[in-house]
Amino acid sequence: QIGGSIRTKTDEDLANTFAVFFNPSYLKREGFNPLTKFDPAETIQQNWWNQGCQGGKNFGCFYDGTFHNFVILKRRPQRAWQGIMWHLTNLPFLDYSISINLRALSVSEEKKREQNILTRLSGDYQAEGRRETLTAIQNREARIDKLVSGAIVPINYDFIVHLWAENEPELISKTRLIESAFGQMADAQCWTSNISTEATSKNIWLQSWPGWCFGGYTAHQDQGDSSWLCCLLPMSSSFTGHLNGAEALYDGPNHTLIGVKTFISDTPQLAALIGMSRAGKSAFVTDR
Repeated sequence: QIGGSIRTKTDEDLANTFAVFFNPSYLKREGFNPLTKFDPAETIQQNWWNQGCQGGKNFGCFYDGTFHNFVILKRRPQRAWQGIMWHLTNLPFLDYSISINLRALSVSEEKKREQNILTRLSGDYQAEGRRETLTAIQNREARIDKLVSGAIVPINYDFIVHLWAENEPELISKTRLIESAFGQMADAQCWTSNISTEATSKNIWLQSWPGWCFGGYTAHQDQGDSSWLCCLLPMSSSFTGHLNGAEALYDGPNHTLIGVKTFISDTPQLAALIGMSRAGKSAFVTDR
């Protein structure tokens, strides 16, 4: 229960997604509507991919007049909980996207693998009798029980943060903020594409294309369980109030707008403003 709603994207919604992904500069064009260039008869690349992609030593790649980096989750958080993604989704800039590719694995094959490990651990415990081996056996047994009951599903995943900037210093600054955010997620560890080869950066970029779930590049792939991977899905939102038919608009966090209505369905809405004496409460609620 997060108070949201889900709807299927239309062709126009998908076109906007791809247009901004391949052309981040569109976001800077005031009053520009990418749909004016959309031709349903052409492919995605024919519509939106009209330039080259150049790799670099100090950044992942360069295209559409912007520098790009890719930060990958390499070591999962030590623990996961609802809200852990707040560190990544509440950054003071919006020039980044999060792509997570999920591929469900065979439960029967995973059970066989766990059973083989359990058999080996049982032999080690009988030979050595170490307490930590017994604990490992109990953990494996608990995981097999969850796999059999369907409580968890094994999943291979890619976790890619794609960020961009108009110049290299700005890109480096944003990259460090992303890396710091990963460190605050229960000691998760990340890897940045600009320390690798140009081919690696381009492969990661291809893996992050919207809707592309079947890429063959698995060098940075990891395995997890549905029980904690669900907490890493980037479900986030910004409070906007009532923008449709708003009586007043106010600035919100992260460059958003908040709409205010005093009546909804002829019902007056409650509001409270708290502050010390002569703090300017009356001036704050007075619109001119």
